Amino acid sequence: MLYLGRKILLFISVFILLLFSGSLAVSAESAYPITGTFIMLDPTDSKDFSGKKWLSNMSDLGIDTIVMLASSWIDTNNYRINFIWNDNSLFKKVTDAAFIDFGMDVYFGLEAGPNLSEVQRVIGDGKIPPFQSVSDVSLYTAENLEKWIKDNYGSEVWNNKVKGFYLGWEDGVGGSVDLYKSISQKVKQKYPNKETLISPWKRNNWSYDRLKKAFIDYYSVGIDIIAPQDGIGAGLTTDFEVNSTHFKALHDAVVNFPGKKAWANVETFRPVCLPPRCPGGVFEPTTIATLSKQISSSRPYVMKQITWIFQHNLSTIDDFYQMQSWSNQYTLDNAKKRQKLRADYIKIYNPSALYVDRYSLSGNNIRVGGNLGTVGKEVNLIVSYFDSQKKLQKIYTNTPVLQEDVQVTYIPLNKMPDFKELFIVSIPDWSSGRSSLEADLNNDGKVNIFDYNILVSNFGKTGTSGFISADINKDGKVDIFDYNILISNFGK
Repeated sequence: MLYLGRKILLFISVFILLLFSGSLAVSAESAYPITGTFIMLDPTDSKDFSGKKWLSNMSDLGIDTIVMLASSWIDTNNYRINFIWNDNSLFKKVTDAAFIDFGMDVYFGLEAGPNLSEVQRVIGDGKIPPFQSVSDVSLYTAENLEKWIKDNYGSEVWNNKVKGFYLGWEDGVGGSVDLYKSISQKVKQKYPNKETLISPWKRNNWSYDRLKKAFIDYYSVGIDIIAPQDGIGAGLTTDFEVNSTHFKALHDAVVNFPGKKAWANVETFRPVCLPPRCPGGVFEPTTIATLSKQISSSRPYVMKQITWIFQHNLSTIDDFYQMQSWSNQYTLDNAKKRQKLRADYIKIYNPSALYVDRYSLSGNNIRVGGNLGTVGKEVNLIVSYFDSQKKLQKIYTNTPVLQEDVQVTYIPLNKMPDFKELFIVSIPDWSSGRSSLEADLNNDGKVNIFDYNILVSNFGKTGTSGFISADINKDGKVDIFDYNILISNFGK
């Protein structure tokens, strides 16, 4: 009876809030400069991979737009076009999370690898009729993608959340203009409301005038969004002033084309060893000093900053072990560099967010420091360590935050069976790190009137996914759906 009374009281309160939600609503802009990312999907990636978990930690850092690679490829053994969504559960997990859980804007690649010359050869040989050109293959891919999206998510998602197509043929600024014109015109004729996106990289020693002309050429043939890569991760340049010239040329080109967009694609990795000495290249996460320079170099000139490639260098440590592509990046040393890059990025651009930035053995404990939350409350942590058999183990733990000179906490080693050597301590993303009671907004282990008060005081607010704890379902709004989750857990 008491529970029923509580539920009626909560319902009446939230109903009143709904009537006046307009006065409560405030806009909350992301604190982070990078708001979009390319996502590379590989059929060899882990089958245990959680698309929702993966995208949640992207959303936590302000990502609201993703560019999905790749959508199709030509099987040169059987001379047919395959679509990655037909037999790849990973693609479906990511699109589920993007559309259903986080409401992200999505651009889909119309690539048809393995490479352009091979595509042109098999078309020219008549091996995959009735295609006469690369643009035919791209349109065919877009049409099949449209059907798949509508069948799985409905026309509203296709119309409103699929923003356009990435045309992934570029090998540098100034190339493939005729090819882009052919693809863009054919695709835009069928889909006039979808945007076309390219992401060329800078060519060495190109002047401002030459860069500007190249960007004008792209806009002139129908490209809607140019997101040039800064070339640092690919080892093409280390000069940030050159990159400022690069993005200034883009800015000065787009002003001649109302409705077109200028983005920046800043890179979160740097080369350790490049081809031909190292086939495929060897890369590691960049440093926050370099990334900040890249961000500040392009920021005055563009409308949006995206990155290539978020999941490898800014994802949580937990996700690091889920993804197998780009395997030469998956080293223990890189894991620690990735964690530092993520923590430094948070400290600079959103210092109110939680992060771990140091940890060490201290007697029979692990001492952990960083922005860990409210002193006296518990913080959720992941500890990864090696056991006596040199196997990597992982535990989730809750431990109270203490105030010494800075916020710290201590994790007893006896919580880690067969502990031999410490690897990494990190804060898990919301899906694994939050209390199992999703509506425990103040993280005190109970869902009660205090959590209700938090939800009420924030009802109607909007922002990026998970911008405050009251956004329980991470859809960027505190609304009736969050209320329903709280109600279902009230009293636990």
